[in-house]
Amino acid sequence: MKKLIMTFVAVLFLSACSTTPPARHSEGSALLYPVAAGNPGTASVARGIIKEFRQLTGITRVESVPLAFESESLFHFEKFHAFPGNPVKEGQILATLYTSNLREHIAELEEQFSLLNRVHSLTMEMREASIELTRIQHAEALNNAAVAIDDTDFATAAVFYAESERLRLERDQFAELHAYDILDLTNRLNELREMLKGATIVAPFDGTVTFVTDRAPGSWVSPFEYVIFISANEQSPFVEFMSGVLGARHSAVRITGNITGREVELQYSAQTREEAAYNIMHGLPERIRFDVLCDFEFSVGELVWMRMYSVYMEDVLRVPVSALFWQCSEPYVYVRADDTWIPFQPEFGVITETFAEVLSGLAEGDELLVN
Repeated sequence: MKKLIMTFVAVLFLSACSTTPPARHSEGSALLYPVAAGNPGTASVARGIIKEFRQLTGITRVESVPLAFESESLFHFEKFHAFPGNPVKEGQILATLYTSNLREHIAELEEQFSLLNRVHSLTMEMREASIELTRIQHAEALNNAAVAIDDTDFATAAVFYAESERLRLERDQFAELHAYDILDLTNRLNELREMLKGATIVAPFDGTVTFVTDRAPGSWVSPFEYVIFISANEQSPFVEFMSGVLGARHSAVRITGNITGREVELQYSAQTREEAAYNIMHGLPERIRFDVLCDFEFSVGELVWMRMYSVYMEDVLRVPVSALFWQCSEPYVYVRADDTWIPFQPEFGVITETFAEVLSGLAEGDELLVN
């Protein structure tokens, strides 16, 4: 019995949903409501704007160049020397890493370099003096042998000659080893100096700092990690979205922003492949920006109230949604005909929270009953 009752109710529901409001005609229409005395709630079919939007917030920024420390080694961050809004000159220091230990190591190697050169210079003077002494002794032995015609003097001269050649060979070997030592020290110093150079960020051009990361002094900084952004002075500002997750931004038919009291048209600007790759690599969210589609002077850092329209239609025939009645998810209206309200189902287009677009079936000025 229970199953039979449920089946009966379902048949009644489907029968009700299959009955659609009648098409509009002048005679023979079923009269649902008589026009009541007084002034019932009514609305008129009129032309106007239909729009639906989300309210967002943004901030004006400028196209920026990201800058990173070029050192390939890990260092502790020291400090920023410039902050957002600060004008900077080309070559000005913007940020530094903590490099005291590196500077001390460089100073030690420079002292070692200087000491090695001094030792080499003194040693070479001593070796040259020894070589000169044996040369003189060799010459004297030759002279004595020539005068006395003594084989002993010739043998002595030969000994001095061999000794001088040995000293020359040792001198040359010492000089060669010193050259290798100097080359090794020079390479190490150059490497450390490059690391020191890469531990400082300088402004590549005259501009303005637009953004710095939240790096705390003493924190580790990865090689080539962007920590500060700078813009050239001639860059035009844009609006950066800053109020959470944007969602389906590509479906927007119109985007506007209120900047310093003026409504301007905006356009979504997709990030470059390099920016996308950097954000993915470092786990950063996409920086969403909108370009201003007109020549408009405004400064950086201004708060912008944005409207992202999912619907924006001008000069369309519309009715307020309060004039819609619903039957099985199908909208219809009651149109006034003399002293009665006639149910009628026109063809609707876009329906928002406030208005419904009329495609056909109603004319401008038609009076409707408000639900």
